[in-house]
Amino acid sequence: METSHILRGPASRWKPIAFFVLLASMGTAAKAGLEREFVWESFGESETLHVRVPETLRDHYSSKKRHYNYPNYVLEDEGYELSAGLAGAFEKRAEEQGWDEWELLNAVVDFVQSLDYQSETGEYPKYPVETLMDGGGDCEDTAILLAAILDKLSVN
Repeated sequence: METSHILRGPASRWKPIAFFVLLASMGTAAKAGLEREFVWESFGESETLHVRVPETLRDHYSSKKRHYNYPNYVLEDEGYELSAGLAGAFEKRAEEQGWDEWELLNAVVDFVQSLDYQSETGEYPKYPVETLMDGGGDCEDTAILLAAILDKLSVN
């Protein structure tokens, strides 16, 4: 898993930045990667997150049986992790900006709350990678994504 960061814009306490989460292939020949760009406001500044994941990651979770045991949606299968990469990108961003834990948590919440609300036909929870690559979800989908990222942060 590789996380890289690119600064852009004028220097200030809250530097606008594009940060990337690139996840390595899942051990087999990976299909073409899926990419998304997210732009949202946090602390009055624009943030941009670029995420690229192998299709094998999305396909793995899309093919899983659906249930209503929500904690299982937060926990990731070995070799198919996404949340740790997202948490790492947010922690790196917090370090660059000098954010404290509270600001880090708020930045993650701002990001998740910026995702589109999408009602579902045939109600079922989504795994974090599905919510992310779909650009949103309904209430439980975004709550699952938020819980998955927060679970991987190194905060009390």
